[in-house]
Amino acid sequence: MECGDDALAAVLDSFCDRWGWGVRTLMQDANEFSKKLGLTAGLYYEQEQYVSDALKQTVNAAMGDPSLSAEKLHKMSWDQIGGDNPITQVANPDFDPNSKESREAHGQMLQAGQDLASDVESIPDRMKHPFDGDRAGVTTEFHGPKGSQDEGEGK
Repeated sequence: MECGDDALAAVLDSFCDRWGWGVRTLMQDANEFSKKLGLTAGLYYEQEQYVSDALKQTVNAAMGDPSLSAEKLHKMSWDQIGGDNPITQVANPDFDPNSKESREAHGQMLQAGQDLASDVESIPDRMKHPFDGDRAGVTTEFHGPKGSQDEGEGK
């Protein structure tokens, strides 16, 4: 640098060197600080994603499509998951008990109730006779052990 005096130039040069080293040190400190913040932010992001995915799977299991995999749920937004359930899909619920759909649903419900009742009523009989009506055709034969006491009595 050119200054009017050599002493002033030396002082200014020394100041600029020290200033450069100070700025360099500050930049290194700032880089370290940002790396630590970046790691922390990354950890927070990963934890947020993990919790979000776990909640998506829980909500989907409660009222969504059971065929969706965890990867598909991860890619879906909360709006898509919230909209993919029978509760919110029914935009116009059918409150008319005389409509065709209501009568069919009522018939299916009654049939399911009758099936359940017959299953429950048949439990004691099935417990007493577990192999009656077994369509596999499995038969059980009991044989005494070889060399049993019955064979030795006649001799």
